[in-house]
Amino acid sequence: MNINWYILIAAILLGLAGNIAILRRRFPFYQTTLLIHFALSILLCLFFYYNGFYRYALPVVFILPAVVINFGLFIAFLIRFEPTKDTFRFYFVFISWTFSLEIILEHLGFIRFRNGWDYWDSYSLYWIYARTFTYIGKHTVPLEGRTPIKLTKRSNLLLFSITLVLFFIVLLLLMKTDL
Repeated sequence: MNINWYILIAAILLGLAGNIAILRRRFPFYQTTLLIHFALSILLCLFFYYNGFYRYALPVVFILPAVVINFGLFIAFLIRFEPTKDTFRFYFVFISWTFSLEIILEHLGFIRFRNGWDYWDSYSLYWIYARTFTYIGKHTVPLEGRTPIKLTKRSNLLLFSITLVLFFIVLLLLMKTDL
């Protein structure tokens, strides 16, 4: 079994564990949002795949469960823990760290970008997807289904600054290597 199967199995298992941890005892609040996500994530994945924007090292039929599970974790985390104020930093940190996993997967050969699709397109889509589903979540998940994160202003700024510095370092490295 090559490394791609191990990556896929790890992604599915870690995604399931994360979903269970976040949605435990709260799943009924998230049903509608996750159902919309389930349909949209499959449609988007297949659309981008069949239009040749990216390819996977494994057949797409095996990848779809990992996409649904992990993007479900992505939106469940954002909806449940979105702070009541200063949301830009929260989104920037979470989306940047999540996106870094895609960069790693691309460097490992698990994902291959094609036909002009690149990191910027992918990063932009993360923002659109996140904001769309948190908007939906605000209308479908009641307040008792959420736990807004409460960071001190100092720790919020520190986490944001570290992420910003790392974001630009990675960006410079990517520009230098012409990936």
